[in-house]
Amino acid sequence: TGDGIALSATQFSEWLRASFTNDKYATEGVVAGVGGQFAVTGSSSPLSIATGAAYVNGYYYQSTSTGPAVIPTPVTGTTGHRIVIRASTTAQTVRLDLKSSNDGTSSAPAVQQDSQVWELSIATISITTAGVITITDARDYCHISPAYLYRRLGNSNTDFSTAGGSIYN
Repeated sequence: TGDGIALSATQFSEWLRASFTNDKYATEGVVAGVGGQFAVTGSSSPLSIATGAAYVNGYYYQSTSTGPAVIPTPVTGTTGHRIVIRASTTAQTVRLDLKSSNDGTSSAPAVQQDSQVWELSIATISITTAGVITITDARDYCHISPAYLYRRLGNSNTDFSTAGGSIYN
């Protein structure tokens, strides 16, 4: 009953996921042009994570402040890490997080993507026992689902506030 349609949280996230990702949300998620797009930079710990916005399995996340990522120096061998944005339906949170392999395991840990936790990879990192860090960008940007949008341009192709005309884009 009522005048509106009520969507559950799951239905709402499915709508956002379908609208903003073409790959059915597996890897896409970072919103281009917002803040620093979660760029991970630095050559030693702590690394810097830029601001940005993302859709993680249909859940919106925005960070308006840069954050450090402290990367522990391994005792034995090069060790892999992964910076993710993690959506947890159980905890009802979306957060940036660092996943770490066991000391001396050079590959970055895999992302988790199931009904409880969905992780969007931002960067993989390897660090040697000497503290030398290598960052590999793993961001994949949202691609709005294809649809043709027709908009009347008006009398000018640069000024959308003028009335009249029949030019369409």
